[in-house]
Amino acid sequence: MSVQVEEWIHMDTQGDSSAQEDVQKCLNPVVGPRPNLTPIGLAIWNNNEQIFRSLVKDKRTHINNAGENLNTLVYALAFKEPRLEMAKILLTEGEDEDRLDVTAKDPGSGNTALHMAVQNGYKGVVGLLLEKYGDKIKVNEQNLDGNTALHLAAGAGHKDVVRLLLECKNINPSLTNSDDKTPFNLAKDKGHQECADALLVASDPMFLHEQIIQDIKDSNFAEARIEYWLNQGLKIDATNEDKYVLLMYAINVSNIEAVQFLIGDKQANVNAQDRLGRTALFWTINLFAAEGLIDKDKNKDIFEFLLKNGANPL
Repeated sequence: MSVQVEEWIHMDTQGDSSAQEDVQKCLNPVVGPRPNLTPIGLAIWNNNEQIFRSLVKDKRTHINNAGENLNTLVYALAFKEPRLEMAKILLTEGEDEDRLDVTAKDPGSGNTALHMAVQNGYKGVVGLLLEKYGDKIKVNEQNLDGNTALHLAAGAGHKDVVRLLLECKNINPSLTNSDDKTPFNLAKDKGHQECADALLVASDPMFLHEQIIQDIKDSNFAEARIEYWLNQGLKIDATNEDKYVLLMYAINVSNIEAVQFLIGDKQANVNAQDRLGRTALFWTINLFAAEGLIDKDKNKDIFEFLLKNGANPL
């Protein structure tokens, strides 16, 4: 068992209750009155982990059938307080991993196990599904409301799960649900700013949105704010429509600390060119002639720093 799988197994002991009200609204009512359950389904209902584990390891058990069209994994994850350990037993302790159906949908909602784990904010279960069954999981699968796993994570404000899903190679953050909402729209509507920011960057990590520029400007180019956007996935040499990079904006306000941080700590391209072919060095020289420049001494320091760190004067 890989180190990463071990980490996923021991995650989620307390779950993520940051958006519990939203979670309860979208939970499937499959946990209502007890249906006709199979033995493994009954073990889930009674929360009997010992019996459940024995049944999972017994090859005679119909491991995917919890009863009345209930997929076992989806059923285990459907409870208001999910049987987390049982879900993890299914994902890690079955005698034959090929027996487990991780793509089945709940007929009432169209939710898969990934949907159920995501909307509850259980990063460990999501990680296990993606790590062990990534070749089977369809990360862009939509439920009956048109929601993907990313929609549910964004709408519930589970920022760590959003970031985990965005790491998936085939993830599509631009899909719309039945209400014509993208995951970004849902995060914004619900006020989950960090999720919205991560999704904004995910739409194109090499594009420097005006919202990002303004946010960093408002912080006076604080290192922590630049770091925040880089942690959301923004590339250090992302550009806007005019091919301006963050380094050029920092130079434009003579912020030598930000310039040193971008080049020294984050390896920004010191010779990046804007749409007119102008580099950071050109911007710095041009500022010497600008009227009302606040601190020409800082601008001189920036000029010398750029030259020492590879700026091409030709």
